[in-house]
Amino acid sequence: MNRKDFIRKVTANLRDNNLRKPIRSPRHVFHISDDEGNSKDFIIKANQREYIYTEEDVERFVTAALDVIVDALKDGDNVNFSGYGSIGLKYRKGRHVRNDLVNKGEYLFLPGHNVPKLFAGKQLKIAAKIFDMKTDEANQQIEYRYDDIAPTDE
Repeated sequence: MNRKDFIRKVTANLRDNNLRKPIRSPRHVFHISDDEGNSKDFIIKANQREYIYTEEDVERFVTAALDVIVDALKDGDNVNFSGYGSIGLKYRKGRHVRNDLVNKGEYLFLPGHNVPKLFAGKQLKIAAKIFDMKTDEANQQIEYRYDDIAPTDE
């Protein structure tokens, strides 16, 4: 799923759950007076309306959230999403790798460095297990269909 699809799905989720952004208009006071010095104040009450989040709103939310995650990783902090996992840095030690692009068979040394890593939480692990069960069921159905049409050695 790319970023645009992600934004569309989040927007649809906000609409399905009827989450709206409140917009409040300020209270207005109008002073009207005539030539004789009589005055009258008219007060228009504050109005509270709600609008559905648009894709542009969700785009700003996602961009802001990703910027916070990137800034935290730049400072070496972990970002924890309770139940879903955390995003942090993991140190990857230096190693020798084979360079087959320029000099065939030559070994290079890559120094150790930090790499971003997603540490999956319980909810993500459950989602992965559900996906595994779905693919296992689909594979079993394919095997059953193959058994029905496979030639027999009789």
